[in-house]
Amino acid sequence: MDAVALTKFFHFLWKKNKNLDSCKVKIPDTIVYEHNFPTGLYYFDSKQISKKSGKELDTMTLYNDFLKFEDKTHGIIACYLSQVEDPETNEITNKVEYLNREGLKDFFFVRKVRDRGILQRFITPKGPFNCLFSLFLFFYGYIYVFCSFYPSNLVSSCNQN
Repeated sequence: MDAVALTKFFHFLWKKNKNLDSCKVKIPDTIVYEHNFPTGLYYFDSKQISKKSGKELDTMTLYNDFLKFEDKTHGIIACYLSQVEDPETNEITNKVEYLNREGLKDFFFVRKVRDRGILQRFITPKGPFNCLFSLFLFFYGYIYVFCSFYPSNLVSSCNQN
C-alpha cells in the first residue's frame, strides 16, 4: 500500500465525470489525512460519493458523527490506516489501528501527529471473516482488493484485552 495512492484514491472515486456524477460505489465514511490535517471526508449519500472539506471538517462534529456508528458488541468505531517508518531499519510498514470510543477521542483531541493515511468507519463483518473491510487501491490501472483472512472474532478478543 502506498499512502499517497491511498489518500488520492478517494479523491479519484469522488471526482465527477462528464455527467457530473461520481462513482456509485458504497464506501464507509472516510477521512483522509495529509500533513497531520484532515483534507477531506468522503462518504456515500443515497446516490453517489460526496465530499466535505475545509471548514466542514470540524473536529468535534467528526468525532460525534463517528460515535453514531459504535457497535456495542465489540466497541470498535473506526480504523486508521497509515504508513510509518521504522527508525531502526528505515523500512516503511503499513499500520492499522482499531479505535474504540477512548481511542477515537485520543485520536481526535490528544494525538499530536497523524501520519498520512485514512480514518475509516468500521463496518462490522457479517460472516466469520472480516471481508467487508477491504482496501481498494488503484495502481497501474488495476484495482486490487485486500481482505483480511483472519477470523473477525480476533478483533473482538483483541479489543477486550
